[in-house]
Amino acid sequence: MELDPKKVVEVYERYEAVGDQFLLVRNQMVENDRERNANREALTALRKKAKTTKTSVPSPFDSMMKDTHGSSAKALIREVCSTCGSHDSTEPTWMMLPGTDLFAAVPFHAVHTMLEKDEKRMEFESKKLQSLLKEKTLLLSELGALADSVPPSVIRSLITLKDKPSVQRSKKNPMNSHLFRVICILHSVIALTSGTLMMFYTEKASIFGHGSDIANKLKGSTPHDELLIQISQSFSGLLLFAIGLVLFMVSFVKDREFHGFFAGGSVILYVLMALWRVVFEWKVEDLAFECPKQALGDIALAVSWVFFLVYTWREKYD
Repeated sequence: MELDPKKVVEVYERYEAVGDQFLLVRNQMVENDRERNANREALTALRKKAKTTKTSVPSPFDSMMKDTHGSSAKALIREVCSTCGSHDSTEPTWMMLPGTDLFAAVPFHAVHTMLEKDEKRMEFESKKLQSLLKEKTLLLSELGALADSVPPSVIRSLITLKDKPSVQRSKKNPMNSHLFRVICILHSVIALTSGTLMMFYTEKASIFGHGSDIANKLKGSTPHDELLIQISQSFSGLLLFAIGLVLFMVSFVKDREFHGFFAGGSVILYVLMALWRVVFEWKVEDLAFECPKQALGDIALAVSWVFFLVYTWREKYD
């Protein structure tokens, strides 16, 4: 099959035209980056001269208090420039006028203001040139100029690729969420089971927790006392059942900050429960024998949350 020389020439002329546009845009990007770096160096030099750090820039409150000592005609609040700071904003500063070879003494504030505006303008120009460069690269690919080295589909996918916002580490590594859910469900099962036994099987739960001898002593001396104690234990079981439901619902929360807050609060709560058993429950002679076991159970539940906190901090600071 013979090729038409005119069509071949037209194709190569098209390649050359788009290629020239590509090189022009790239050179403009290089020149824009050079000007932007020079502009940034000039701004840095001015800030060093003005010593505009966080500690050197006076706050509006300091300015107001300073002005109150002077004449009453002065303004109470003075606007503080973040670049000038306490430096004299009217100090003559030599700068080369844009587009000329002339130097002029311009007030310090006006100089850095012009440089900051130029920085914003060049930042916008840089993004605009980057988009134009992607467009020319895609056009060259669609024309087939890069087909021998890189397929057009690959070029298109690279150009249309966008940076996604940084994802929190907890989303990248869901191990923390799974561990939090497992611990919450484990504690929820314990609370739901204990609450159910205390509500519907009060006597058996008391025997299981304290033994038959102590359970008989805790019943009360009269039927009325026995009924009151049974109702109070049943209500305690209801509260424990509600806590189990809350733990089950909390297990599906995926906020990492909430995980740490909830785990820390749970550790404090279990430690306080253990202290309460040692300080108050220990004084009851019939319950003193079972008190250490129950306190150790509270400490064991607290340790599970401590393990979660240690694992979370290790993942955060590694």
